[in-house]
Amino acid sequence: MLYLRSDLYENDREQARKAKRSFVDNERLGFDSKETYRGLETDPDSEPDIGTYEFTIRVFSEGFISRVIVGDQGIILTTDGLDLASFETVAIALRVLLKEL
Repeated sequence: MLYLRSDLYENDREQARKAKRSFVDNERLGFDSKETYRGLETDPDSEPDIGTYEFTIRVFSEGFISRVIVGDQGIILTTDGLDLASFETVAIALRVLLKEL
């Protein structure tokens, strides 16, 4: 699932579809958080234990992309700006939603 800010590509649906496809394709890389962060949790000698994966924020000059993964499902959303606490609140809500699916 991908939420794309309403002001992005608002006058061009085809461009919006292409952008969404690009975002999703990029975020699929490393989609399995256990595989992506292997070693951080299972091998304490390789990296410090930083806990379990919660969500990803990618920062761009004109906005943010956030990704939340639960199991083999995920949600990607875009926003023009939030503080870290708001990103965490959104991520928690999305994790609850994904667990219910």
